[in-house]
Order: sequence, then structure tokens, then C-alpha cells
Amino acid sequence: MSGSKLEQKEPTELQERPMNQLNSSTVARPELPTTILQFGAGNFLRAFVDWMVTRSNEAGVTNDGIAIVQSTDRPIKAVEKLAAQDGLFHVYLEGIKDRQPVKEVELVTSVQSVLSAHEQFEEYDRLILSPQLRIVVSNTTEAGIEFVSGDDLSAQPPRSFPAKVTALLHRRYQHFDGDPAAGLSFLCCELIEDNGSTLREYVLRHAADNDLEDGFLQWVNASCQFYDTLVDRIVPGFPPGRDRSCAGRDRIPRRDGGQGRALLRMGHRGKPRYRRVIAAG
Repeated sequence: MSGSKLEQKEPTELQERPMNQLNSSTVARPELPTTILQFGAGNFLRAFVDWMVTRSNEAGVTNDGIAIVQSTDRPIKAVEKLAAQDGLFHVYLEGIKDRQPVKEVELVTSVQSVLSAHEQFEEYDRLILSPQLRIVVSNTTEAGIEFVSGDDLSAQPPRSFPAKVTALLHRRYQHFDGDPAAGLSFLCCELIEDNGSTLREYVLRHAADNDLEDGFLQWVNASCQFYDTLVDRIVPGFPPGRDRSCAGRDRIPRRDGGQGRALLRMGHRGKPRYRRVIAAG
């Protein structure tokens, strides 16, 4: 130091630099048709389905956009953060590749909108009636696929997930006059046995209990597919006391709030064997 002037230090990599918030005004996001409706915004679906759809889009194999729907009626901070970021988030991968430690950061751009079925029902209703919609993906936890007797299908929306799906499909059946092309494919990621088959069973039970027309039951059976799946990606969360902020580190160029942590086992022969996935949003 000389006089009253303080010595100016060069910024180091450990010092946090001012960063713009991650959203569609700071990052170019491709405009994609919303073909996938996703119930659930947890780390698993974001670091698994949304990430894979982005990779597939970038490879030119698909051209699919995702609308994430919060189906519960209580505020969820992760959903609010994701909506503030216009559905954009990063996946942070860490592991071993070719016997060398690697760190990879990938921006997920497949999510086109984030909304609450309870707070934004009109927008939700427009989405479920879109002719572009083809696929429904869900992870409503193991307790999500349950039959709730007496669930009101006319509610906006019904309470349970199977009743929501019943009302959704009945709206499409009526709107498209039973057109077989308006049917949807369901990929259930809930960790229960026969998840897709169980959802279809409960949809048909709700339809029967509410005296919905026979044509609707036939349309569900003939034009909608419910796939049984067994998928998983371990999402253990952050260790206690670990800094959750990844902005400015590991090549993440925008401030991306709220991360989740996951582990993925990969194959051999040059591919990472373990990857840590941090799905920020």
C-alpha cells in the first residue's frame, strides 16, 4: 500500500463474479413444439428425462418441447425457481472418463414452460387440448398412483393424479370427437410395480364410477398407451454443510439457483463409470 490507497488484487477463480440470472433473456433457447407433458419437477425427471430429450433434440433425432406441470396445490420452491428461469437449468456431471477425472456442464433447453395446474388451470387446459401433445411423463412419487374414490372429475383440476389423467383424457376425447390420433402415450416413472398398467386401471375405474360414455372407455383402450417402466437415477441430495451454489464454477456461465445431486453408473471402455449429476433449477 502507498498512502491511503488500498492495493488492488486481481480476482481469483475462487472469488464469485457478478453473473446474470439464467433465463430466456440471457440464454438463447430453441423454440420447440410442446409434445411432452411432464407431471413432476424433481431432480430425477430434470436430470433424466429433460436432459435426455435435450440431448436427443441437439442430435437432430427429435424436436420435442416439454411443459412441466406442478400437480399439487401447495407452493414448491424448486418449481418457482425453475419457472423464474423459464425452464432452463444446467446438469453438472462429474466422474471418471478414460481413467481421468472429468467435469461436464450441460444446459438443458427442452423445457418450454412451467406451470401449476391449480393456479394456472386455463393455461393447463390449453396444453392438454393441444393437437401437438403426444406423450405424458410422470413421477408423482410412489404414493401418486393411487385410487381415490369419489375424486371429482369436474374439479379444476381433480385431486389425485389418476383422476387428473382421467379428466385430461376425457377432455381430449370430447374436444377431438374421439379421434384415435388424439390419444396419448404415458411413461410412468413412479417406482411401483406395473406403474403404467396400474394408472390405466385407475383411469378406467374413475371413468366407470362417473358413468362416462362407453366410447371413451373404448378410446382409452384403443388409442392410448400406458407403458410399464423400470427406470431410476439415484438422487441423494447434497451432503450436510456443502455449498449448493454452483454459479461461476465448472463453466456454468449464468446464475442457476437450486441444485440437486445425483449419481449415475455408466458403462466401461472409455465411458464414465460414475457421474454426479447436479440439476440446477
